Amino acid sequence: MSPFDSAWELVKAPLRGTSGKWFDQSVKDGRFEPRQGAGAFADHRGVWSARGEDYDSANLAFHYAIRGDGGWSEKFNRVPLVHYIPRQGNYDVPHGAGSDAIRFPGGVDASTTKEVWRGQTFSDWLNNSGLMGTDSGTFNTYEKEQKKAFMEALERWTNDKGGLKHDSL
Repeated sequence: MSPFDSAWELVKAPLRGTSGKWFDQSVKDGRFEPRQGAGAFADHRGVWSARGEDYDSANLAFHYAIRGDGGWSEKFNRVPLVHYIPRQGNYDVPHGAGSDAIRFPGGVDASTTKEVWRGQTFSDWLNNSGLMGTDSGTFNTYEKEQKKAFMEALERWTNDKGGLKHDSL
């Protein structure tokens, strides 16, 4: 693969939102195993991610990292994390996914991913914020602060492309 091809693949790398717990366990195991989809994708298994690193994809990955697919207790204690997955092996866009998501049906080798951002749990943020309550307004404030930190981390990651320096391309 030429340096240009490597750079192009990195630019097109999908971003994935998850929890720090799931990410850390998968890295320890060496693999992100496919999981069953939900809703319209209940017939599909895979490791799901946003399609790229553009703003819409980054926003999708961020929101999944913050909110997950569980109830309030998961959101309260979830360590939000976004990482990138270089396109590898077999991936597809399941029917009905539009332009939002892709999946890796066979899973993902954890050694190929790179953490872009690890946020703070809502619980920890709330304890340090001086705010009271766990209503949606408080959660929205938390989400805005985490989004700012995520966007700063994404900009740093984009500038050095996940460890590849521009001068090495």
